[in-house]
Amino acid sequence: MKTRFPSILHPALACLFAFLSPAAPAQDGIYADFATARGTFTARLDFERAPKAVAAFVGLATGESRASAPTPQDVPAAARFLDTLRYGLTGERRFPARRDGGPDDVPRPHKYFAVTFDGDQRSALVLGTPVARSFGVPFGIFTPTKPEEEYVPARAGWQELRDAATSGAWVVGSQLYASDLLQPVDADGKDVRPPLVNRIWLQDKGRLESMNEWDRRMRAEFRLSRKILRDEMGPEDSPVPLVSYPYGNVGQYGASNLSALRNPSRSILSEAAREYAVGFVQDASGWTVAGDDLALVRRYEPNWNDEGSDLVRHVYETHPAFVARRLRAEIAMLMNRPSLASRMLALLRRDGYPEELCRKMEEEIRSHFRNKPLHDVKPLVDVSTREAGDVPEGAEPPEARDPEPAPGVVGDDGELPENLVSAENP
Repeated sequence: MKTRFPSILHPALACLFAFLSPAAPAQDGIYADFATARGTFTARLDFERAPKAVAAFVGLATGESRASAPTPQDVPAAARFLDTLRYGLTGERRFPARRDGGPDDVPRPHKYFAVTFDGDQRSALVLGTPVARSFGVPFGIFTPTKPEEEYVPARAGWQELRDAATSGAWVVGSQLYASDLLQPVDADGKDVRPPLVNRIWLQDKGRLESMNEWDRRMRAEFRLSRKILRDEMGPEDSPVPLVSYPYGNVGQYGASNLSALRNPSRSILSEAAREYAVGFVQDASGWTVAGDDLALVRRYEPNWNDEGSDLVRHVYETHPAFVARRLRAEIAMLMNRPSLASRMLALLRRDGYPEELCRKMEEEIRSHFRNKPLHDVKPLVDVSTREAGDVPEGAEPPEARDPEPAPGVVGDDGELPENLVSAENP
């Protein structure tokens, strides 16, 4: 196969090809004839070593395919900069202009959720199991591992937890050993706090725990709870060890009598990482993003009177992508850039955020850019004007009034004005 393809080559490159293949083809294969300013030469196309390159070359030579124009992303930054200067001077471009991409150019944010329950309440298993099965997503339940001295009807036993895990509707995690109950930190017992992040009061010794005693107790909470959970759950134990810190507190709130002596959060998280892969804390939003510490996965605790719609609204309203785009729209309004604000709104609608939130944001954007601001304070200068000769109603025209000179002013003829002549000045 011979294909004549007129090509503009650098003379040195043309000489190199001519040197490599100076003669006519001597064996079967795919050949191309190059016509250059230095003459015509033939080159053999090695289909076995470069099938894609040869197929592309043949397609271009025969006209069956066309070279695709480079995309803005393929153009180097320096060439794009020079092309922009050329466009500003001549109005011509060699490369397609790079514009801010539309909504389809922005990756869609991920939205994953998990439903978890603290405390091994039997009611949570009974009411949550059919919901978890209907969604096909297992729920999580965290249980304190310390055995109860007396039977508590509201709490599920280990057999019930194993059955729940076997059903596939639940994943069982730990709520540590005995840190789920508040403990006194003073002699009177009036000041009670979470024991995991505080030194508790030792009644038999009449003093607070020492730092070493707290450290041993804290480490035993994680090690003992993990051992009990693994032994009790057996083959139904979660392959990813999960822990819920009691009260969602690992010392980040500051209400700890250890803060002045030691950083409790660092010690607790360090020990938690040895026994568990994921830890949960309470947070106002409940969202965890890429790069966050898995020992501090955030959860949101709904209010007791929240409806389902309230929870869904809160989840969407606090999503990191929604918060970021709303903030960017507010910045765009301050920068007087309605296109950027509208683009953020279009992205939110594309990604399925509630129309109620998008409509509220749209009203704010339109109100900012279309309505005139209202001034409550009157202007310092009266800007009202009227044409010359206009006289307000009830006022005498200026030419009908005689000028009244100031007292003691003498006219041009040396006489006092008539209105100032009196008996004292005849």
